[in-house]
Amino acid sequence: MAESRWDTVVIGAGVGGLVAAGILARAGRKVLVLERNRHSGGTAASYTRGGFSFPMGPLGFSSPRVVQAGLERMPAPMPTLERARYLLHAFGLRLPLSLPLAQLRDRLRAAFPADDQGVSIFFEQVERLGRAMDRLEDPVERALLERAALAPAGDYLRDLILDPALHRVLGSLGAREPYSGLPLLAAMWRLMCREGIWKPRGGMDAFVGSLAAAAEAAGAKMLLGAEAAAIEIERGRARGVAIAGGETIPAGAVISNADYQTTFLRLVDDRHLTDEFFQEVFNARPTGSILQVALGLDASAVDLTAFAAADRIVYRREEAAEPDWGAAAVDPAELAGAELEISLWSRPEPGSNRASLVIRTEAEYAHFARYRPAPKQRLASYAGYKERLGRVLAAEAERVAPGLTGAVRVLDVATPLTFEERGGRSGGSVAGWSWDFEDLADFTGRELVRTPIAGLYLAGCQAYSGLFLGGVPTAVLSGVKAAEAVLAGAAPVETVSLPGGQRR
Repeated sequence: MAESRWDTVVIGAGVGGLVAAGILARAGRKVLVLERNRHSGGTAASYTRGGFSFPMGPLGFSSPRVVQAGLERMPAPMPTLERARYLLHAFGLRLPLSLPLAQLRDRLRAAFPADDQGVSIFFEQVERLGRAMDRLEDPVERALLERAALAPAGDYLRDLILDPALHRVLGSLGAREPYSGLPLLAAMWRLMCREGIWKPRGGMDAFVGSLAAAAEAAGAKMLLGAEAAAIEIERGRARGVAIAGGETIPAGAVISNADYQTTFLRLVDDRHLTDEFFQEVFNARPTGSILQVALGLDASAVDLTAFAAADRIVYRREEAAEPDWGAAAVDPAELAGAELEISLWSRPEPGSNRASLVIRTEAEYAHFARYRPAPKQRLASYAGYKERLGRVLAAEAERVAPGLTGAVRVLDVATPLTFEERGGRSGGSVAGWSWDFEDLADFTGRELVRTPIAGLYLAGCQAYSGLFLGGVPTAVLSGVKAAEAVLAGAAPVETVSLPGGQRR
């Protein structure tokens, strides 16, 4: 291989990749960032349809202190933040979820008097586990977390809470059945109620734009529209990256901001992997995907009063059935009964009647995969089918925003296939590794930045086994850790344990 012109090549200009690139460039390293899209930011960006702006991925982030600490290392300016307000609209409740824990506890005790004591015990446990996560070096606190991680949160709540609706609210911060372990559930409640979920002023585009500008100002070179085809490995060490249809770029180290499975099942030739590690990666479980309906609205024709006190509404119709994603086509009534997150993405500016609203619900990748005969191809029926699903969800959201369907000027529907191909995430995964109890037994996120291949490091949501800080903060922290690993010449790891990877 030719002599390296670059100290480090970063695959992907997502949040983690940009942070790593900025820190390394500031340290005097020659850094090249390869991004297959024509924009930086990865999924933390937006797109336009018919003059309306819509999100490709996260609507905001939590743990702002973690984000700020990472940006200071580049350095990049911390954006001005506004707290996102959440409202639960289900089970006959209209309950703000973004309250301090003590206030939310009191609201729930009043709404469910028969479970008064159980609610108090639950929030005491959330606070205890949260304090333990802050003091992991204390063996007593670690022991507390280890005990809490032994059983699913649903089992804990089943013994504590009588009302099935409250069981769901406490167990999922919404209207779903509990699915995670208790430590992760406690972390999610702390993020929602104590840390908060925050929106950068100017949107996520402004945030990732400032990261890209800071990385370039530090000296990193950005190459947009350049898709990595393979990570070149010689004698067990990453030595560069081959670009699709083009040259091979030698480098002293490689940071992959692609997800774990894309990195090791597509970019790395499997002859460089042990059978055990290959099986671990192949069997690992990312989070599921979503169906997203993006609506450009004439705000003068719709009643958006419900969003006066909330930016995002977690909604579920009463007595709803679960959608059967194993069916050839989803039953419209069942789809309408799923839990929906309805977000007012952009409010009307002064002198304008334009607003953007986004509806998201869980969706299974396999259901839509049958519409793709080959990569980036779709059956003729795909467009009509996803539009019908989108209109079903828009009609259901009209229960929250009267007049909604008549106010729609633009409708754009993204399926798990969209999130896989445009977002670059295996199976359309939208939030790192699986949060299900049986997949994620950790009581805190394990760092997965170092890999079994020397000189190859990971950045992004999947560079930690769990999103205990939230997605964007985890990506920022991973960028910091990946840059530190490169600067230290950190050795490869011998074994890796991934969520769900032990399944056979």
